Amino acid sequence: MSVFKPPNWMDRLLVRLCPNDLLEEIQGDLHEAFVWRCKNLSVAYAKRKFLLEVLMVSKFYKPKMMKNSKLALLNNYLKTGLRFLWKTRKYAGINIIGLTVGITVCWMCFFYLYDEMTFDRFNKNRDRLYRVTQEVMIEGDLLKFDGGSYIMGEVFPANIPQIDGMSRFKSAYGIVKMNEENMFQYMHFADADIFRMLDFNILEGSYLDFGSPDNILISARMARTLNVGLEEITIHFRNQDKRFNIIGIYQDLPHNSTVRPKFILPFAYYATRAEKERLKNWHDFNMNALIMLKDAADKGLVEAQMTALATADAEEGSGEKMTLQPYSQIHLDTTYRNGNGLRPTADMDILWIAGIVGLLCLLISAINYSNFSLGNYIVRSKEVAVRKVIGAHQQSVFSQFICESFLSTTIAAIVSLLLLLGILPFFAEFMNKGYLTFEDLFQPDLIIGGLSVLLVITLIAGLYPAIVLSGFKVNDALRGKEKIGKGSLLSRFYLTIQFGLAIFLIIGMLAATRQFDYLIDFDLGYEDENVVTLGVTNFDKERLERFEAALSAIPGVQRFASNSGYNGTDFVYQENRYSTRHIVVSPEFVPTLGIEILQGRNFDPDLATDINNSVIVNETLVKMLGLPDPLGTVLPFSYGEFKNPTIIGVVKDFHFYSPKYEKMPLVMYQSPQYVIQNILVKLDASAGSDPLYHIEKAWREAYDPYPFEVIWLNDHNEAEMAVEERVKKIATTGSLIAVFLAALGLMSMVGTHVNQRMKEISIRKISGASPAHLYGQYARKFAVWIVGGFVLGCLPAYYYVSEWLDDYPSRIELSWDFALIALGICTMVFVTTLVIQLTKVIRANPVVFLRDE
Repeated sequence: MSVFKPPNWMDRLLVRLCPNDLLEEIQGDLHEAFVWRCKNLSVAYAKRKFLLEVLMVSKFYKPKMMKNSKLALLNNYLKTGLRFLWKTRKYAGINIIGLTVGITVCWMCFFYLYDEMTFDRFNKNRDRLYRVTQEVMIEGDLLKFDGGSYIMGEVFPANIPQIDGMSRFKSAYGIVKMNEENMFQYMHFADADIFRMLDFNILEGSYLDFGSPDNILISARMARTLNVGLEEITIHFRNQDKRFNIIGIYQDLPHNSTVRPKFILPFAYYATRAEKERLKNWHDFNMNALIMLKDAADKGLVEAQMTALATADAEEGSGEKMTLQPYSQIHLDTTYRNGNGLRPTADMDILWIAGIVGLLCLLISAINYSNFSLGNYIVRSKEVAVRKVIGAHQQSVFSQFICESFLSTTIAAIVSLLLLLGILPFFAEFMNKGYLTFEDLFQPDLIIGGLSVLLVITLIAGLYPAIVLSGFKVNDALRGKEKIGKGSLLSRFYLTIQFGLAIFLIIGMLAATRQFDYLIDFDLGYEDENVVTLGVTNFDKERLERFEAALSAIPGVQRFASNSGYNGTDFVYQENRYSTRHIVVSPEFVPTLGIEILQGRNFDPDLATDINNSVIVNETLVKMLGLPDPLGTVLPFSYGEFKNPTIIGVVKDFHFYSPKYEKMPLVMYQSPQYVIQNILVKLDASAGSDPLYHIEKAWREAYDPYPFEVIWLNDHNEAEMAVEERVKKIATTGSLIAVFLAALGLMSMVGTHVNQRMKEISIRKISGASPAHLYGQYARKFAVWIVGGFVLGCLPAYYYVSEWLDDYPSRIELSWDFALIALGICTMVFVTTLVIQLTKVIRANPVVFLRDE
């Protein structure tokens, strides 16, 4: 006969939960019931029922402990702490508000940093993934370039055995035609290996036939938008419609992924559209090259093999070297500028400022807690003295205050979570991360980080008060003579630190505001007012000529021009290699933007040599080459079929990129293979919006079905400063919060000293001291600490702000007015707080505080 017994762990749980005097009776009944259910019902049901009944026994549970056990003491500490918080709810409320603000700001900043720092970490192959980059030594300077060429994807995997997979990745654009509707969409070219290299989850279909030029894959979100499945789809490229087969639908990659394509097209189709010379050019870096190495592959050896293959036909001593950048570092590595389908790198200024603001606000709020705890000392001193008289040790009193600190911090953390529930959507939108949700906070790493912050702030906030409050003399406390602040240098230093941190943040905020306002108002070297840009995605010359003819007949259109994008290339001049940016322009480009010609002339549309053999350069290029008389110089510059042109003009430097970047050498030229990307239209300022109506009408007639999208050039330039604008807002918000928290700290410190000197102040009032005298006495005492905080915050602020400004080629100069404004703000907060605290005491009746005497 089989014996039925409940699982041992369930029995042990029962013994743990059940009181000793009831254990024998309850255990016997439950065992009998378990055996009956096993015989008459099922063993599984008996186990479930037995566990449920064991858990119900927990209502009889009483901790098996002695009255003096640590658990009993902890329970007593928490009860005492809750009662004291309620008794001093006014001060406790202010204290918890300060902690809540500090924890909330820290939590938001930590959340933002976590999202930035974990980009691309979801890929299971992340330790084997790399992007191809290059290093070139030019005149002793090591220059680094990102990007790869088409031929790399053909040669590298075939000749380097340690490569497990490789995919080129390049952005594109086209018009999706669905049910007589046209949708302009960005797309990406890739190789089939990308589906193995990155964590693509194929929901429908397969990527096995992706190598065919007629097959594509799309994201699930795009499939829902277009309401399509595994079927045919028409995409318009340039002047032709192309039918593709959707052979797979993949789940959208996470938001913190450097690669998030909607459409993935095969490079087999790209090869049918590209110029044949570009497919064989090792230095045509117009795409990204992603590589996955085999396990235990030698990265250095692979780089050497790539360099040997890429420079086989290069001149000896060219200094070129192929390198591999870890894929998981792309987002945080600002050495390279992402493009061609890779999302922009993180802005390190925002990361640093977010980290500094979060850390400093948390530190200030923790210091506030210490000061508030000391401010309540008079209320607690006799209580603690009685505890010591009846036998409490200093260690137990210390533990009591640490527990109370943890209790206050926990309450503040709970309130902070509730606050985050409401403000997180606005914060996420403000930080350009609208995809973040409240649920994202509850990831294992973030939970561990939050608990760590909770413990750290408990120690920082509670350690000093616990040491002070547990170490005073019993006799003095019972007679009301124990004072805090008398010789308490650490307490005063706390206040000095608070104002030092506030000064630091305010100076940083003022510098950021002035620097970014300076960049927005900076003279770019060309006129961007009343200029609109139209992005061109169709390169048909006949369409362009038809549209330009229509523009010339529209009233209110002063000038118009067209240009390509800014590209980069190298050339050798007098045995030295140089790098330059270059752009293809129409003859009207320079006058449309009001660019100043310093030497020579502009392009003449009637001269054939200007189209095939002439360039205009900027000042920086002339200085770089050391040309005393640049006009007529043959420049050994080549791009495609355009080679060895003559310089016919020199223009004043203008910032074709944002003024955040250094001025770069530039070559402007025309070309028979003129591929434009933008049309610039200069409007009459008094014409209003009427010309835009006619421009749109002309666009529809010339470029249908391509979308008409107008961008004002000055708005575009301001948008280039969007990151800086966010930095300014973060710095401003952080400074205001720091000043608010510093004011709370000052309130607690003033309250501490005033509360301990109520009798002294009362005697002074009776003796004839005027309110002005009392205000002045305390103002002098606290002013010393404020000046100390000013010095403590001012010096490092000027050092680090100066280092930060050095990253900008166009920058403001630091001046002492930043420090004076910061000091003025803190002084105003100091005076206001001091007056509010002292006024309550000065207006009080002195008899109330002297009657015990």
